[in-house]
Amino acid sequence: MFVFSDFAKKVKLSRTDVELDNIIFRLHYRVTFIFLMACTVLVSSRQFIKDHINCFSDKYLEHVIDTYCFFSTTFTVKIVHHNYYQWVPFVLFGQAILFYVPRMIWKKSDNGRLAAIVHQMRSTRLIADEDRVINGVKVESQKSRSDKVDWLSHMYISMSRFRVSRDWAMMLVLCEFLNGLNLLVQIWWTNSTGGIRTRTTSTAFFPKVTKCTFHKYGASGNIQTHDTICIMSLNIINEKIYVLLWFWFIILFALTSLGLFWRCLTLLFHNRISPGPALYSLDVETLTRELCFSDWMFLYYIGKNIDGRLFRLAVSQISLDLARRRPNRLIKLEATNTEDDPKESFC
Repeated sequence: MFVFSDFAKKVKLSRTDVELDNIIFRLHYRVTFIFLMACTVLVSSRQFIKDHINCFSDKYLEHVIDTYCFFSTTFTVKIVHHNYYQWVPFVLFGQAILFYVPRMIWKKSDNGRLAAIVHQMRSTRLIADEDRVINGVKVESQKSRSDKVDWLSHMYISMSRFRVSRDWAMMLVLCEFLNGLNLLVQIWWTNSTGGIRTRTTSTAFFPKVTKCTFHKYGASGNIQTHDTICIMSLNIINEKIYVLLWFWFIILFALTSLGLFWRCLTLLFHNRISPGPALYSLDVETLTRELCFSDWMFLYYIGKNIDGRLFRLAVSQISLDLARRRPNRLIKLEATNTEDDPKESFC
């Protein structure tokens, strides 16, 4: 339990001020992870389940036999041995970790790039003298806003030119598909270890009543064998957990499939999709013609995290700068007598 609690302190699950992903991604590393961690604590703590196992035995050996039968194998009438009880918390903990791994990879890959730009646009006052306070509310000056827009346009086009955002978008898509792959493995694992079949064959996976053979020395020094009946209280919880997990995984799989389908559509048809709401049609036309998927995706997440009016001005400035660059690009292509190079999937 101390290991789990120490790990929980190091994992940040609170909502951040910069969105690096979508709601389906958060269902994996936040909702499912927290649920699995809660189940881990539930099945490993005697605070909620006083006795994980109760075996009928002599009173003076009651605790010894209970402990022995829990950590050794018990068996059902068909002589099917069960020795997994003590591993259930670790399995649930491992499942929780697997749901959090894509999030860890994605945060490591992003390395604060998007947050740095968003915080600069949100909080940095590039020209502090001209910002005014009216009725206790700070009103950003037109010149300060213009400087922020120019800075974002320059920064964004520079990142696009040097393809800084390509690995950013590639890793985001990779982690989204990694969520789907992990979920498929989890569904297979949950189904093979119980899952929906628990309802019909619960005695095979989570038996409630088992037998245990205990050996002890008698008064004459001979080994005496005791067969005892054990009530597996913990399996009542285990069964419910895995049934709930199975149904949740199916729901999550449906939502994840829709999310991946949408990601494939944006990858194929991003040149027909606006990177944000309420943008001017001419700006959208310029952006979708000039930007590849990685640039489009990075701009889309910038728009999710800054003020809508500021984003609209920034997009207009970016589209204007891109339009200014295009004649030089066409002259260069005509001089080399080549056709317009097709954009790669990620650029």
